[in-house]
Formats: sequence, structure tokens, C-alpha cells
Amino acid sequence: MSFTTKNPATGQILKSWEYFSDVEILKKTLLVRQQFEGFKSVTMTERSQILMVLAQALRDSRDDLARSMANEMGKPISQGLLEIEKCAKTCEVYADLGPTWLEQNFSEKSAGSRVLKQPLGLLLGIMPWNFPLWQILRFMIPQFIVGNGVLIKPSDIVSETSEKLEKIIVSTVPEFPYANIRCSHAQAEKLMAERWVRGVSLTGSVRAGSRIAQIAGQNIKKVVLELGGSDPYLVLEDAEVKWAAARCAASRLQNNGQSCGAAKRFIIHEKIYDQFKELFLKELQSFKSGDPLLRETKRGPLASDRFKVPMSQQIKSLQENLGFTWAMGSESEIQNSTAAFFPICVLEASSSWSPGFIWKEEIFGPVACLWKVKNFEEGLQICQNSEFGLGSAIFSKDENRVQQFVSATVSGLVAINDLVQSDPHHPFGGSFHSGFGRELGPQGLFEFTHFKAVLDPQKKVGL
Repeated sequence: MSFTTKNPATGQILKSWEYFSDVEILKKTLLVRQQFEGFKSVTMTERSQILMVLAQALRDSRDDLARSMANEMGKPISQGLLEIEKCAKTCEVYADLGPTWLEQNFSEKSAGSRVLKQPLGLLLGIMPWNFPLWQILRFMIPQFIVGNGVLIKPSDIVSETSEKLEKIIVSTVPEFPYANIRCSHAQAEKLMAERWVRGVSLTGSVRAGSRIAQIAGQNIKKVVLELGGSDPYLVLEDAEVKWAAARCAASRLQNNGQSCGAAKRFIIHEKIYDQFKELFLKELQSFKSGDPLLRETKRGPLASDRFKVPMSQQIKSLQENLGFTWAMGSESEIQNSTAAFFPICVLEASSSWSPGFIWKEEIFGPVACLWKVKNFEEGLQICQNSEFGLGSAIFSKDENRVQQFVSATVSGLVAINDLVQSDPHHPFGGSFHSGFGRELGPQGLFEFTHFKAVLDPQKKVGL
């Protein structure tokens, strides 16, 4: 079975690919299983040293990797370089702190016992196209420290980028049990059911997460899901409005809006609404759209032209069913956009908007929704009316209201007077339809760690 990759900025076909046959998948996975047994003898000190070497290898290949991302999914090359540097720094963070995090003692109050932390085995990572390097490495790096093996099903859209990453990893860390498995969804489901695949991590849509959780449940497999996000940014009347507008715009257009953790809904106090709106639109307009291979480009195309129609339909639904109106963009701009480019669109909620409506959709592109609210309580209510719980933010100088917001939100990550962004030092993940489980931080080490309690009554010295 074959597929093609395409440059979303030009529409040019880049390459034709073939999915691995079932026999090829079996051969690759058998090799990784053999490597897993040998990897157990690599010491923690050696693993830390190897991560430092991998960090440098990523930096050495940054220009090639950034060009590959620009060609395959339209990420501006300047943003691709930032993604690569973030991956390299995460290698360094885990090289430095990973062993200490893993050695945490879980039995301080139980004399005569200890807890061993051992790898589960081989894990399958089903990864998206929006951050082709970061998504794979933020999953892989903690598992490298733990000692697990990693199989990756990359998105078809970024096949070349993921293949180049595999070559870097294999050449830098030949003893590490790692492999790309270029396969169909049906083949991935079959792979999940194999008894030697001990866990699955998915970053993707709610629909994909539901399916993966179903298969994992049927096969009694541990699973981590990082799914969609449509959490709110609440801007109150005492906020630094110019700063808030700039950070909100930067978050909304992160990766051209194609990010689970990007801001998507903005709830603004009526006293500053007009000022915020003016500054927000001005900031959005400063994101120069164009050829992603040019350093000055700040916003590229969508990753594929096939994403344009469903996003346009989402906009129409908001307008027809909920009374949203245009504040920036238009239907004609959408129709006249070429290749996979999509105009920045800002929609305003009407006065007839029902705050009891539950927000169920994630708009994965450069589309922002604005609400005007009378007070903090009304804003908080709209913030909470969502099936998602990934990342949210509040802009305010009032410490009491900030703490109220932090306590009330179900998001896995809350930013105060800034935008939401993942960091290797802290756990990242969501709740409700945004998934469950955590990546990064010390918590990212323990999702796929086998905890073995060892009881030794002979050494018990009393309660």
C-alpha cells in the first residue's frame, strides 16, 4: 500500500512511499526486541552521556531537519530551528536530572522494604505531524532513561523528517532499541495487540484517542493519551493589555494554530475588550505569511490542503448555529487562498451567546474566538464550559482571582500572565477529552515504569 507526501506551500508531490509489509514489520520489531535485552547492560551514567551526544547530533543536523519540516508540513524554518533546539535541551535536562528523578525513594516510611523501578519493555508511540521531532523525542527521551525500547509510528505527512530522525538516533545510539514503523492504521492496531508491546503513547485527535484506548483496554495495555485542546485564555480588566494581546496572539498562531496547547478561546472583560481586540488583531497581522523556507516567514501553510475544508465548515457552524461574526478574515479570503494556505480568522461571540454551551470542538488552525464578559465569574463560567482540559491561562494582577482560576480549571497546565508552553522540567498532559497520563518532568519517567515492591522482613526495625 502506497502514499505520497506533498509540499503544502506549493502542492508539489515530494515522494511516494510504501508501508512496510507485515514481514518487514516483524523483522524490525524482532531486531528491536533483541536490542532491548542488550540495552539493559547500559549504565545510567552511560545513558546520560549518550543523551548529551544526541543533543549535539540534533544541533549538527538542524538545518537539514528544519528544511525537511518546512517542505513536508509547512513549518517556517525559523520555528523548525527552535523546535530542534528544544529537543536538544530536553536531552540535556534528562541527562542531568533524569537519573536523580528516577532514583526517588518511594518507601521512606516502610522499614525493611524497597521499591525497584524497572522498564516495562517495548513501547509503541503513535505520533502526529505538527511537531515531527518534538513529539517523538519528548516521548522517547524519558523512556531512554528508564530503559524501555521504543517503536514509532510517525504521521505519513512527515515521513522523510521522521526517517531522518531515526537515522540520527540509530547512528548516535546504535545500542538503543528504537525503530520507525511505517505502517497503516490497521497494521498499527495489530502491532498494539502483540504481547511484547507493553504500552502505547498517542498524541492525536480525540477520535484517535478513543480508538487507541479501546484497543489498549481490550489487550490490557498501559496507555498515555495527549489529545486535543480548546482551553481558554481569560483576560481581566486589570491585565497588562498590550502584553496580554501579544502573548495571546503568539499562542494562537503557534505552528500556525496547529497545536493542541495553543490558545483558541479568548474571554475578555468588557472594560478592556475593545482595546484588547485592537491590539490582538494588530499582533496577528504582524505574522508574515509566505514561503516557509524563508527566514522572515512567521506563518506557513496548513500541513495539508485537505484540512482547509473541515476548518471552513467549523467556522460556518459557529456563525450559523451560535451567531459568531467576523472580526478578521472572510469567506472570500478562505476561498481565494492558494495551496494549503489559510487566512487568519477571528470570530466574535454574539450577545445571544449562551454561556451554558459546552465547547466540544478543537479548531486546528489560525482561527480565534473572542468573548466579551461582564465580570470574572461570568468569564470563569465560560472557561469551564468545555470538554477539554489541556492548557489554559489567566492575565490579571489580582492574586485572589488568579488562585481561584488555578483552583477551578481542570487543565493539566495553567499559565499566569503568559502563554502555555511545555517544558521538560514539568509534566505535560490533560484531562477529560484532552486525554490522560503525563509526559516530561519526573512524571514522564514513571508512566511506563514497572514498580516492584521488595519486602524484606529480616531488615524490618519496627514501625
